[in-house]
Amino acid sequence: MTSNHNGVMLHATMIYGGNQENNIQRLLWIIRRFPILPVPGGGRQIVQPIYVDDVVDCLFAAATTRWTGKYVVGIAGKPLSWRMMAKICAKSIGRRCVMISVPVSFLSVPIQFLNKIGATQIEAGFVQRFSENVNVSLAAMTTMFAVQPREFEVGLRLALENWRQQGVK
Repeated sequence: MTSNHNGVMLHATMIYGGNQENNIQRLLWIIRRFPILPVPGGGRQIVQPIYVDDVVDCLFAAATTRWTGKYVVGIAGKPLSWRMMAKICAKSIGRRCVMISVPVSFLSVPIQFLNKIGATQIEAGFVQRFSENVNVSLAAMTTMFAVQPREFEVGLRLALENWRQQGVK
């Protein structure tokens, strides 16, 4: 934002629903395979996942706006706890899972080990983000771009249908 150009930079939270996202797809994969879900920090942290089509709507609105000045606009979905997001994911695929609260620090060592032996490619910061709360105001997104983020359940239903049509499990 140090240039002399007018414009906007969009800063998105967790984007889901596209072919390249893996946060929600990874969570669904775990829920499908295991009856017990370890929930870092009890799942109390707030997340604001945003559906990919809502991001596209914001991008289109930003690209077609004549900007005077420099702006950074956060774009996000409506807030919910990680635990609630996981419950919605399980319900959306007809599964029930028992959620067990585990300390965030407890997961760091096993993930590092699994990465070393090539069993997974989870980045180190992934676990650390479980101790962070997302707090992005929706005001700028809704007023500047006239975009209302869809409910997580609605976006997830659309994402699941897209992934099914494309053969993604």
